[in-house]
Amino acid sequence: MKIIIILLCVTIMNCCISQNTKQQIWKSQFYNLNVKYDSLWSLIPSLDTKEKTLFGLIDKKDGKSYIIKIVNDVPKSQLSDSTYFQATKDMMLKENQKNMLLEEKDTLIHGKKFHSMEFILYTSKWGLLKQYGLISRDGNKIISIQISFPVNEDQKTTTYFPESLIELDKGITIEEK
Repeated sequence: MKIIIILLCVTIMNCCISQNTKQQIWKSQFYNLNVKYDSLWSLIPSLDTKEKTLFGLIDKKDGKSYIIKIVNDVPKSQLSDSTYFQATKDMMLKENQKNMLLEEKDTLIHGKKFHSMEFILYTSKWGLLKQYGLISRDGNKIISIQISFPVNEDQKTTTYFPESLIELDKGITIEEK
């Protein structure tokens, strides 16, 4: 009987929480980038110009974040993917000696091929974070997505991924114009 009452209370609380979250939408004026998110996320200062679009959300309780950046690229004949990806890795790893690259691979996100780099980052503000750096470049535009969330020592090499970030990602559309 106690278990049924507890389950009923948890269900009612979850319904109330989900009804109190207001859906918001952010749209780029220059790219087919649309983001639907709820009010549990805080908007990071954004920029939306023809040259650069930067949009981000953060959960101020624990540092979870989702950041999208679209910028002009240079021709791949001038800057190869391998050189660009290596510079990105070097930048992430030099911030703290303890930072680690766990995995690097190509993957599909929103129907687009991205180069994915999975890091463990040691930060002074949020502690231990897992960060996915996703980069798609075509010689015209670079789309980068940075997804970060806190982990403990036991989770740093597992496939754990917060449900709130999965749900947020479902509300994001990135398409070619």
